[in-house]
Amino acid sequence: MVQTDTGERVPTDRQEDSVRSFGCFTADLYAMADWLKACRIETVAMESTGVYWIPVFQILESKGFEVKRCFCSSR
Repeated sequence: MVQTDTGERVPTDRQEDSVRSFGCFTADLYAMADWLKACRIETVAMESTGVYWIPVFQILESKGFEVKRCFCSSR
């Protein structure tokens, strides 16, 4: 299964609408990073499976986030 979009949640004290979805294109990933910055997020945890996590990781890291990767196994 391939997820073609990202869903993000931030603490409710940071943003009234604390859940947002973003597309998978580069501009969408930059919009996600900008939204997380506006919500004063500094650290992001993400599941990293396959190769689909790489662009998200690279953009978040380039925007100054501390990115924690979680490695999950289907075994």
